[in-house]
Amino acid sequence: MKLFSKRMLSRWGIPSSAKLLKQLHQLAHSHEAAGCAVNALQTGEFSDQSGRHESLGIVRVPLEQAALLAYLANHCDSDLSIEVGFGMGMTAAVILASRAQAGRMFDHRILDPFGLPGNAGNQVQDFLTDQFGTSFRRVRKHSQFAMAEMAATTPPSSSSFIHIDGDHRFDSVFTDFFMADRILKVGGFIVVDDAKFPAIDTLTQFITHNRCDYEVSRLEIPNTAVYRKVSKDQRSWDHFTPFPVPQTQNWTSVV
Repeated sequence: MKLFSKRMLSRWGIPSSAKLLKQLHQLAHSHEAAGCAVNALQTGEFSDQSGRHESLGIVRVPLEQAALLAYLANHCDSDLSIEVGFGMGMTAAVILASRAQAGRMFDHRILDPFGLPGNAGNQVQDFLTDQFGTSFRRVRKHSQFAMAEMAATTPPSSSSFIHIDGDHRFDSVFTDFFMADRILKVGGFIVVDDAKFPAIDTLTQFITHNRCDYEVSRLEIPNTAVYRKVSKDQRSWDHFTPFPVPQTQNWTSVV
């Protein structure tokens, strides 16, 4: 089992939540997309200077998670970064703004075939297209299939930053991780939202006990799991270590 620590983020050199939040607010002051996203996450209402407006409803992430995503996006050293799930586009806005601020060419792809009911999020998607042009691509395919295509058509280890917030059923999120691992370079990060959900916590337990090539941070950032790839996968073909599975259907009771 690879090292697991309640202070893993600091071991990786990632700043404290307070510093991450300060950097996020600085980004919000310097880039419209980040400013709109931070304001929306605080108020529940998205609006931009052109008059676009949408309510987020319950589709919101903690500001601390947005701040972590912005930091990792800014330090992403690959052209390609990936998100599974678009939702209302707030994490996309923060990631895109942070990647743009870094001053390097980038290709951020969001894998989401469905979107939300009632075309929710379309106003935000139009805003992001106007802001970032071809650096932002919405791929309307199931994430597992889209990442399989990427793995087959791009060089190995082609991304150092992947954010997963899609289908929360265990078989789907496990497959998302499996395919993301095929694309992720050593030293790269996978960030998973809703880490308290039993299916996602089960994935975290599997990685902690079976993937010696990963280090794990669980709930240092609210409702967030982070997996850092620290080496190549060198398990034997029949490797398996039993691991604890959350015995609950109510994610709010998971600690």
